[in-house]
Amino acid sequence: MVLGNKDNIGYSFSIILICSALVDFLALFQSGIENSKERFKKWLENNIPEFKNNPELASKFYSWFRCGLVHEGRIKSGGQSSYEFGGLIYLEEGKYIKINPDNLLKEIEKAFENYINTLHENDEEFERFKALLHKKFVEEFRYVERRETK
Repeated sequence: MVLGNKDNIGYSFSIILICSALVDFLALFQSGIENSKERFKKWLENNIPEFKNNPELASKFYSWFRCGLVHEGRIKSGGQSSYEFGGLIYLEEGKYIKINPDNLLKEIEKAFENYINTLHENDEEFERFKALLHKKFVEEFRYVERRETK
């Protein structure tokens, strides 16, 4: 399976789930917001143009797609994944949201590349990232350090 490949239509739920996990991860390190829902929504609004001027859409993506897939293994409230349109988001009847998994992945890749560039160019941001990474993975680092000293 290649993420973002239209030949993998049967994997669209998996692609959206993995994309949601990536947004969770990036939002954690970029935002500094404690509340996970607010952090996720703000990241979408700040990094993906289709969500920028529509906080309600970001909220629905979080609840219907991210939470639905993570907690229930389904997309909720009539949301759908679809490769039948060219954009990232298609609103059907102004109510139902369709997400193109390929385009979602492309937008997250762009945002990730921008973040990596920021880390290369901004020493303060890199140090903040490094400190948060250590804080969130302190036990994993301890485990690796113990194994290296044996």
